[in-house]
Amino acid sequence: MKIAIVSNPARDRDLKESKKTAEKLINLGVHILTDKEEIEGAELIKDTDMLFKEADMVIVIGGDGTLLLAAQYGAKYDVPLLGMNMGRLGFLVELEKDDTDLYEKIVKGEFTTESRMMLCAKVEREGKVVYSGDALNDIVISKGALSKMINLEIKIDGVTASDYFADGLILATPTGSTAYSLSAGGPVVAPAIEAIVVTPVCAHTVTSRPLVISDRQKTEITVKIHHNEDVLLSRDGAECVPLCDGDKITVTKSDKRVKLIRCSDRSFFDVLNKKLSERK
Repeated sequence: MKIAIVSNPARDRDLKESKKTAEKLINLGVHILTDKEEIEGAELIKDTDMLFKEADMVIVIGGDGTLLLAAQYGAKYDVPLLGMNMGRLGFLVELEKDDTDLYEKIVKGEFTTESRMMLCAKVEREGKVVYSGDALNDIVISKGALSKMINLEIKIDGVTASDYFADGLILATPTGSTAYSLSAGGPVVAPAIEAIVVTPVCAHTVTSRPLVISDRQKTEITVKIHHNEDVLLSRDGAECVPLCDGDKITVTKSDKRVKLIRCSDRSFFDVLNKKLSERK
């Protein structure tokens, strides 16, 4: 078995947990791959694509943000991800720092994988696609720091669903329903459900409410800029693309998926209740 270790040095100071993880797995007979020179006994692969391509599994040490970055490569190469929480909340990650005893179960194959849906966003400008990207959590359209509210016309399967004046709009997967969408008043959707959550951010009218639509439906958002507002599109909080007046953003279910490893007996609702209580 080849297991890659991907870590966030900002979370894992001096790569302490990464080194402990590598040592334990090497003692269990696992071939370790890494992009960090400091991790002894592991095969060093600096190229991120090659690292994920060569691995049978990737252990991601950091937080949800680190796992979201890794998910892009995990989906690309169909390699399952196992997250260790070094962050604050950690809805996506499976392990806490004290759960390293579960590595023996993993090496023995005593785990399951959850296949999570992703979203695909395409930005069309003057008839040409100028941007395309996938997201595990969410696609967010938002205003710049000093902009007024933005106007977004939304069509679902070609039928006008709403015309929002708001600070922004979130289109989330069930995985992402516990992230920014939840903070903006959106519902929690169990990850086993294939659906898309459409949540306005600080909408001008109180009748503007979140929508939950089928994963088979296509959402089209047209950007209407009236006062030279800055409008941005981001995916999983990691990339910002400036939008122009008249741009059409099409959001659909992606043909890529992310595999997350589950090896503990904690259910989605166990994690949900624990993490939400920590937010208080």
